[in-house]
Amino acid sequence: GDAMKVEIWIDRLNDDDVDDKTLEVARQFEKKWKDASHGRTCRVHVQEKKAGVMGNWFNTWRPRSGTKEIGLILEDDNDIAPMAYRWLKACHNYYDNRTDVYACTLQMTNVNFLAGKIRPMFADKNETVFMYSILGTCGFSPSSEQWRRFQDWFHTIYSNKDFRPYVHGIKPTEWYTWAERGGKEWTMSEMWIDFFAYANNMYCVYCNLKAHAGRDDVLLLVNRPEKGLHFNGKATIKPTTNLLSQWNESY
Repeated sequence: GDAMKVEIWIDRLNDDDVDDKTLEVARQFEKKWKDASHGRTCRVHVQEKKAGVMGNWFNTWRPRSGTKEIGLILEDDNDIAPMAYRWLKACHNYYDNRTDVYACTLQMTNVNFLAGKIRPMFADKNETVFMYSILGTCGFSPSSEQWRRFQDWFHTIYSNKDFRPYVHGIKPTEWYTWAERGGKEWTMSEMWIDFFAYANNMYCVYCNLKAHAGRDDVLLLVNRPEKGLHFNGKATIKPTTNLLSQWNESY
């Protein structure tokens, strides 16, 4: 019974052109979505100039203060479970009033401890969620109030060219410094969110359903890397049957 609004943001290429096929697919989806109606709207936006990862993440959803709206940032190589919104809604209803929580995430695969040795991360099976300071970028859904705080902080601090969002002792900082050496630090928008969370002692809420249910078919989202900004290998479009399709109130 909730109204859903889809905003598709298309970035420009390095030469400021727009990929015509991408725009065509987006327009077709926009029409299909509108034809279905029932409180659903869809709009396609083409960036006026190349915005990059940070521009598309940080400047496209500015929630109103006090809104009940739930924002979900998805990139184009994410597959979403039918029950993903149900979990997100429950997550936000429960945690958004906490000042130490800045987001919920749908990411359930490739979730690892990143301080020191990389290893899979999960909680005890009696827990349905766990918290971690580093965000899950796949299916990132920030608290509207904390997102406003982050945006205000980012646009203030980013003008200081001497500032670096380093959090010492974690792998993402290593990756960010590698990107800096190649002049590609602008591709790592998550480093700024990681620093904001670290500086404010805040956490992202992750789903623990695989351990809780003892099953594989409870995934809220699957990322299938497509060739693009972050992945240059062969496209791996592999449909999965493990997306959560049946809800249990214990989740």
